Amino acid sequence: MRQTRWAVPGRETRAFEYCAGALQVLVVDGRTLLAGMYCAEEGYQRVDLRDASTGEVVDVHGLGDKEWWHDPAEHFTGFTWQGSTFVLHITGRPRGCRVLRVTRDGFESVGHVVPGPADDDSFIDAVAPADLDGQLAILTCEFDNPSRTATFRDGIGHDDRTLGSWSVPEGWKCFRLVTTGERSYAWLEFHVPEETPPEERWRVADTYGRWLWDVTSGVPVGAPLLVRGFDRGVWGLNGRPVALFEVRGRRDCQVWDLARREPLGPGLGGDLGLSHPQVGLVHGRAVLAGTAQDSLRVRDIGTGRLLGTTDLPDAPIATAIGPDGTVWAITRTGYVGSLTVSPAQVHPSTVRRQGRAPSGDTAMR
Repeated sequence: MRQTRWAVPGRETRAFEYCAGALQVLVVDGRTLLAGMYCAEEGYQRVDLRDASTGEVVDVHGLGDKEWWHDPAEHFTGFTWQGSTFVLHITGRPRGCRVLRVTRDGFESVGHVVPGPADDDSFIDAVAPADLDGQLAILTCEFDNPSRTATFRDGIGHDDRTLGSWSVPEGWKCFRLVTTGERSYAWLEFHVPEETPPEERWRVADTYGRWLWDVTSGVPVGAPLLVRGFDRGVWGLNGRPVALFEVRGRRDCQVWDLARREPLGPGLGGDLGLSHPQVGLVHGRAVLAGTAQDSLRVRDIGTGRLLGTTDLPDAPIATAIGPDGTVWAITRTGYVGSLTVSPAQVHPSTVRRQGRAPSGDTAMR
């Protein structure tokens, strides 16, 4: 019997809901898979692997762990290294991180990294894979780390071996890490003094902005970026770090190239309420995928055009962009929906020059 939703292979499917998630599209030996991490309000979590074409649950890891509430969108990622495919995620107490190799048929545990003695004040809060002089490393940064360092750790070992470190500038804290191309970046925010009144904290943070550092070389990428608003991401796009900003005081959001310090396209206006955003390429064009209420949407970043939308049966919790023009979403109940965008929708002018009418259809899988 093919098992979907929140099934566990070999067991009955339970009616269950997760409130937060992260999704990655991975192609392994010609099979397109959806790897995801999900967390319930009570703290229960799971990492699972599904067949993208059918939604069948292939494998489940860490089912029932109830040790810490996670934000999967910040704590889970997929990557390839020397021809193999992996996922990396933050674990519960002691809050470390785990590397799993992904095969066509499931997960294989290859590394479990824990940041030494654990307590409630110091734990891994940001993580990303990294290339450190040709060796696979896991770049981590700890919450409330008194030494203010980001650490390169052995990516597939079991002994928490440290390979290198980078110091976070005084007065700042690292809250996101991303690797794109051959370089790793830290996205920093100002450490607002504790005595600052709660209603003023955002004003102080906006005054100092956000700061991008190249951790691979240990140098800042320009001065702090003063964009007033909430940022989402960071993601890698064509080897460059990008983020989505929701501009404070305006019903608008915009994707920025953080290294070049410029927007990649116009504001997206009415999609200010976009949730679960993802940035990626569809037929060579940069797109923003996300959800609005119970619908999955895809927009061209360079023009702001809506490329496609489709309804979902209940509240979505994560999205992902695949390599073949298909965008995916998963809902609280484990329903997997998709939206396929054709080349004609992305490049309508090319189609017109070739004498064909562009198609406006989207496909649901």
